[in-house]
Parts: sequence; C-alpha cells; structure tokens
Amino acid sequence: MAMLRLTLTQRRVLADKLPDAGNVVGGGLIVGQAISGQMFSAAFVLMGIALWAGFIAAALAFAAERDQS
Repeated sequence: MAMLRLTLTQRRVLADKLPDAGNVVGGGLIVGQAISGQMFSAAFVLMGIALWAGFIAAALAFAAERDQS
C-alpha cells in the first residue's frame, strides 16, 4: 500500500488549515444546538469537543513532522 507523502509546503498548509476546520466542525455541533431550537444534547457537545481536539492534534503532528525535516 502506498503511503501519502507530503511536501514541506503541503504540510505547512495542512497544519495551518486543520485548526480552522476543527473550529467549524466543533462550533457547528455545539452552536448549532443553540440555534436549532431542539433539546440540548451533551453527546453532541462532547463529540464537537473531541473532533476539535482531534483536528488540533493532527495539526500539531503535521507541524512536528515539518520541524523534523
């Protein structure tokens, strides 16, 4: 199986944009509840926080790879 190899520039862009994507996903799950008018769900809040943290962790991992190069 072939492994995806990213150039330094591609890793920089990915490390820069992943936190933005995490903010959109996490915010959508959390803030979306407030404006939907439906009952509050702690599961969606926890899922939003977990996804946000995952995107931030991935961005940090890509940034760390960049420093090793």
